[in-house]
Amino acid sequence: MIPFKNLQFRLLATLTLILSILFYSFGYLVIRTLENSYQQSIESTLFTVLKDIKHDYNEEPEKPISFEETQKEFDVPVLYAQIVAYDSLSNTPKILQKSSDLEEQTLMIEPTMIQKIFERPKEILFSKESHSELSHHQLFVGTMFLAQTEFQMLFLQCAIPYNTHTPQIKAMTFILSIGLSLLVGIIVTLAFFLIKQSLKSVQNVTDTVKVITTQDINTTIPQTHVAHEIDDLIQTFNTLLNALQNAYA
Repeated sequence: MIPFKNLQFRLLATLTLILSILFYSFGYLVIRTLENSYQQSIESTLFTVLKDIKHDYNEEPEKPISFEETQKEFDVPVLYAQIVAYDSLSNTPKILQKSSDLEEQTLMIEPTMIQKIFERPKEILFSKESHSELSHHQLFVGTMFLAQTEFQMLFLQCAIPYNTHTPQIKAMTFILSIGLSLLVGIIVTLAFFLIKQSLKSVQNVTDTVKVITTQDINTTIPQTHVAHEIDDLIQTFNTLLNALQNAYA
């Protein structure tokens, strides 16, 4: 309990806590900004891919879509894509075509998603989903309306593996952790010496007062010129000593 009664310890502990909260909050905001930027880049890529595939489909509806060509064109390492037909009579989705990356798997088709596409056919809906068979990370999925037949609604789904812990974000997290920790350490170390120097003047005043006796009552404590508060305290004590001198006389 003794360290907590020490003014120097409490000042340094408070400073360390405040700096840590400020700096690490700043670091968190930087990382969140990078993650949001990464998500926006994924969303932008999916938006472009979806629009390109829809354009190809509208030009030649009877021709199978070459997802691989689109994947190469936009330099997408992994692209999960599928064209889904939703039968309004049976209320069941059917996969008409899918990319080679999907192999035997399919992207999840939620009824709520189909309803949203039906209500907003001109919009692209983005979502995140987990699919352990396709990726250990999440999938960022874009879904859009493709075409309408008499009893079927066709829509297109494209997905890209989505992992916020990219090498760049990991590197930035490491650099910020080390850099901010060092910065806090340097500031606290400098503050330690400044506080120690300031409190040394207080200790000198205390030591001077301790040796004053009735024989040394004419003694005055010299100003430190370090801090106004300390010199004000010294002036107050010297005034008290002066009053004692007059009373003693």
